Amino acid sequence: MMAAAAAVSAVGLCLSWWGFAAAGEECRRYGQADFFRCGQVAGMVVIGDCIAALATAVLIAVTPVATSRWLPFLPQVALAATAVAVVLSPLRLTDLADMVSRAMAIAWGVVGVWLFRASNTSGLTFRSTLGAVLGVTLVAWALGQALGDERPFPIGGGLFALVYTAWALRLASRVLRSWQPPSQPRGVLSGSDRRSALRSSATRSRGSPS
Repeated sequence: MMAAAAAVSAVGLCLSWWGFAAAGEECRRYGQADFFRCGQVAGMVVIGDCIAALATAVLIAVTPVATSRWLPFLPQVALAATAVAVVLSPLRLTDLADMVSRAMAIAWGVVGVWLFRASNTSGLTFRSTLGAVLGVTLVAWALGQALGDERPFPIGGGLFALVYTAWALRLASRVLRSWQPPSQPRGVLSGSDRRSALRSSATRSRGSPS
């Protein structure tokens, strides 16, 4: 579930990134409100961001994170932030795009804090220096979007989606390598174990005196 959620969120981020990349210069030149009047590419960004936020919510829910005295409710706050991001994403298609985009950036910044924390304190499968770097990058982007820059950028910045995809693939590889088949119930032998037991029994029978 963890790897699948990360992969789906990467797909959403890449869809959003493609929307920004496909937009013409006249869409990206000015503020958020002008970009989100650009029709199809704006809709692509909104859908991609919603997919990414929903999948990230699943990722947060299934990933255990060590609690901290300073951030005791970080997973719950990060889950709430993804819900805020899902609600706000389509509202950018209205005349409130500039204000909504700033609020949405703050929500993703909270997710960045969670990603940094999880990448340092979660289990060995999830723990990753690249994940921590992505978390810091997301926080820095969120601060820039919320406090100053009105120009439209994809979540995390220009190359964030591509690096996040590489991280998600690496996470999926780790999950697959760490997977173990379910253990058999006690007293149930596999085919090879059953054949070995029969051969041992036959050997003992031939060696015993009649």
